[in-house]
Amino acid sequence: MARRVAIDWPERVAGLVLEASPTTLKGDAQLEAFVQSTVLNLVDPIGHAFARRFVVDTSTDLIGEEIVERLVEELLKVPTRVWKETMSGLMRYDDLDELDLILAPTLLIWGDSDPLVGLEMQKDLVRAIPNATLSRYPGIGHTPRWEDPTRFAKEVGAFVRRSNQRESA
Repeated sequence: MARRVAIDWPERVAGLVLEASPTTLKGDAQLEAFVQSTVLNLVDPIGHAFARRFVVDTSTDLIGEEIVERLVEELLKVPTRVWKETMSGLMRYDDLDELDLILAPTLLIWGDSDPLVGLEMQKDLVRAIPNATLSRYPGIGHTPRWEDPTRFAKEVGAFVRRSNQRESA
């Protein structure tokens, strides 16, 4: 995780971009229910319906059908053990007490129609990370990079340029 790297090796991180980053998912009832009812029951290969539902349920209608299908095809390549290990790890991870150790300028990118990560989590991260700013994407879901790739790329590019200028100053 990018946050972990920024906490453990701050001298190696010039800037940090977090997209739809939660505070923590530890104890999150919605995620626990999803993992218990769906992810733990996955068998290889995962089904097309599961992969499609995962993409569609975390996005808005702004994401095109061609992109949805491309993402579904990529998700179908992920073995169930990876889904299970990833979700299990997310349910245990909590770095909230260490976020003040992130020294790098941090850009939080968040879609205000995100069904998984809410505004309060973003506000908590802005308060906890010393040099964090929030960029809000109106009408966008959990994946701004897919739903508004042009804005996302421009914003990240500008952030990297600013971070590089700070580093060389």
